Amino acid sequence: MERKDVQQGIAGASFEQVFAAFSEKTKVDLRTELDEHLEAINENTNEIQGNFEYLNELDKKVQRLSEKMDEIILLLKGTKEKKSFDVKPLTKREKQVFQALYTILQECPEGVTYSLLSSKLSMSAGLTTNFVTNLIEKGVPVQKCYRNGVVYLLLDKDFADLQARENILGINSLLSAWIR
Repeated sequence: MERKDVQQGIAGASFEQVFAAFSEKTKVDLRTELDEHLEAINENTNEIQGNFEYLNELDKKVQRLSEKMDEIILLLKGTKEKKSFDVKPLTKREKQVFQALYTILQECPEGVTYSLLSSKLSMSAGLTTNFVTNLIEKGVPVQKCYRNGVVYLLLDKDFADLQARENILGINSLLSAWIR
């Protein structure tokens, strides 16, 4: 009995009271520490966001500088360089695929999907893909860009202009009428 009285006298409170006080102090300390970490994370996030915006501005400036340097180089050379395209002769079907691509791009300059091109040509998407690959292999500058996992086909702008002016692929008007 004497020992029990001594323990209660030393602690001055029951075990439950001591544990509750310790638990509450630990919760407060833990909460304070977590709040400090959260504040540090927020500060770092703000710093990262600021750096990202700064890098984007820097990238725009570098792009403008690059464009100005290109203009200066063109001025120093005297005239704009004329692109030349070495295109091997196309088969009749390849010309049809090119003409359809060219025509659709006049209506949809943001790009043409394989499915749209194949529906315009009334052929399977696989066959259309093969013909586009053949065009690229023969030197027709077909560009592919990907948006949301979908392939969009484009023509090099200079090539499209040259084709419109000089008909370098030898597309005849009867073929053009068939596509429309």
